[in-house]
Amino acid sequence: MNDAEGPGTALARTEACLDRIARLDPALRAFIAVGADSARAAARTLDAARGAPAGPLHGLPVAIKDCIDVAGVPTTNGSSFYGHAVAATDAPVVRRLRQAGAVILGKTNMHELAYGGTTQNAFFGACRNPWDTARIPGGSSGGSAVGGAPGLAEAALGSDTGSSIRMPAAFCGVAGLRPSAGTVPADGVLPVSPPHDIVGPMARTVAAVARIQTVIADPGPAAALAGALDRDVAGLRLAVPDDFFFDEADPPVAAAVMAAARVLEQRGARLVSVAIPAAAEAQAQLMPVLFADAASFHRERIETRPEGFSAGVLARLRPGLDMRAVDYARSLRWLEAWRLRVAAFFRDEADAMLTPSVPVVAPEAVDDANLTAVTSRISRFAWAWSAAGAPALSVPCGFVDGLPVGLQVAAGPGDGATGVAIGHRYQEATGWHLIAPPVG
Repeated sequence: MNDAEGPGTALARTEACLDRIARLDPALRAFIAVGADSARAAARTLDAARGAPAGPLHGLPVAIKDCIDVAGVPTTNGSSFYGHAVAATDAPVVRRLRQAGAVILGKTNMHELAYGGTTQNAFFGACRNPWDTARIPGGSSGGSAVGGAPGLAEAALGSDTGSSIRMPAAFCGVAGLRPSAGTVPADGVLPVSPPHDIVGPMARTVAAVARIQTVIADPGPAAALAGALDRDVAGLRLAVPDDFFFDEADPPVAAAVMAAARVLEQRGARLVSVAIPAAAEAQAQLMPVLFADAASFHRERIETRPEGFSAGVLARLRPGLDMRAVDYARSLRWLEAWRLRVAAFFRDEADAMLTPSVPVVAPEAVDDANLTAVTSRISRFAWAWSAAGAPALSVPCGFVDGLPVGLQVAAGPGDGATGVAIGHRYQEATGWHLIAPPVG
């Protein structure tokens, strides 16, 4: 992926992506549907309007996760249930991309119903990691991440409920942002757990991610990002917690993230060893809520057409039907207190926190029968920020055994600008994001 101000005409950039899709996607399976003709037509229209650019994303070829509506194209949600449902209109995030001059390339592969972390899709093909096709790309926005690293698209939209942008971004070596809760419209997007779902951008550079986020966000949050790419990190308090975020990470992954923290320290940031008590509990408190919300949405299908689900997703959905109201309420009370605790931490203790995005590099592809355990393990470090409604950014920060490692930068709810500034300055000082995978 190039920056949102990449070189060349809109058509030339679009053709370059379409060529890579034709050559590489049969092995990677990043896309469910490619709209080559419509993409070329949109690019030609942009090029024909000589003069001022159509908008801040003029000519940017973008891929869309297939749980987000694109007019005239089926929204499959990676599932057997939705393949015949053609979207009548663009989701607001897609409409905003077009208005800003982006070219929509097609719909990307995803974990079925956005409900898993491997993107080994039983209906549209197993999506593969471009750094090693024997490994998973993560999920559920796996196709969006896979498309970016080898340039099948210059940018993509994903969605994130528990970890679904940051985890695949880390595994595939691109940047991915989970924005603050409520900053991006959710219309035209398949729900998992509506209070925790959010659409966000993925691109090779944090600069491109920031520009896309400014376009898709509602006006107030978009304005809050203004100037983020020009901010310095000198004087910022960056928490590097001495807790489970590093204790449970593979040592080489933890070492790569600590090296990234030292780069930011050299640029004037101040590293502070401070943690948020109970961060390790967030996954156990939020996951049952997500299970219940997802099961509620799919209840009629679970009860009447269970054969329409893959075995792994069905096994992960069923526990949500059994959750008791008192347990759901108890988790909600914990989450309310957690959000207050996180807000206070980023007000009083640190400006941002640095952790590994995921505890390991991309695992080898395995049978989805153990989906719940696999997803729980690899998403472990993302849940604290999902539970808080806080922004979190994954940025490439190195390699272990030839596989990418992600640095996660979290900040206070509503403060997406600080994480973007940190990630951008880190990329200015390093070149990890410039290394392309060994395909094509």
